[in-house]
Amino acid sequence: MAQRTTEIISILEDALLTKRPVQIHTIDKRKLHGVIDAITPGQVKPYADRSTVTITTAKGETRVQEYAIAKIAWA
Repeated sequence: MAQRTTEIISILEDALLTKRPVQIHTIDKRKLHGVIDAITPGQVKPYADRSTVTITTAKGETRVQEYAIAKIAWA
C-alpha cells in the first residue's frame, strides 16, 4: 500500500535535516536503505512531485525520482 505524497515529502525533508537512515520502497519494487543526501527540485510543475532524491546506500549513491517512491520508513 502506497503512502500519500505529503507524508513522503515530510519524511524526506526530516531525513535530510537529521541524516537518519531511511528505507525506501519504489514503484518498481526496489528497496533502498541509506541516508538522504540531497533533494533537487524539479523543473516542471508540480515541482515537489518531480524532485530528484539522492540517497547514499552501502553500494553507493543512487538517484530516485520522488514520484517513483511508493513507501518510505525510518530504518
